Formats: sequence, C-alpha cells, structure tokens
Amino acid sequence: MDDLLLGIDAGTSFVKAVLVTPDGRRLAQAYASYPTHHPRPGWAEQNPDDWWGGAVSAVRRVLARGVGPRSAIWCERSGVRRDPDRCTR
Repeated sequence: MDDLLLGIDAGTSFVKAVLVTPDGRRLAQAYASYPTHHPRPGWAEQNPDDWWGGAVSAVRRVLARGVGPRSAIWCERSGVRRDPDRCTR
C-alpha cells in the first residue's frame, strides 16, 4: 500500500484519529472521549493522561481497521504553528 497520513485532532471533549491517502481519501477514523472535571463552579479541568489515553485508543482503532502501521506517516502538529513538512515514517 502507498504511504498513508495519520491525523490526530484533540479537542475539548474528544480526540479524533483519521487515516487518509495523500490525495485525501479517508480510509478510517475513530473517536475517543474524555471527561472534563468541574471541581468548583466556573472551573473546568482535564487530565492530560486522559488526552494521551484517548489518542492511543483512537489510533489503535483506526489501525485495527485493516491498514496496519507499516506505512503511516506522522506529521507533528499542535495548536502552535509548526512546519507542516515536518513528517517522519
């Protein structure tokens, strides 16, 4: 199989993983949610371990849909602007 792109989008209530071809055809996607804790009125907290666990879970489910990790490409991205060509196999 040709190279594939693995995207991970972590939001405020869930993380989404999607596997696409270089031309944009979506092969698989999965979601994992995580809680927001409200220890006091007006406060909202999340545990970063929940973000990581959600990302791992979503990626595993995407890869379990028959594509495997052998040809996925990882592109680093976060809320901070980074070089979009910074990818590794």
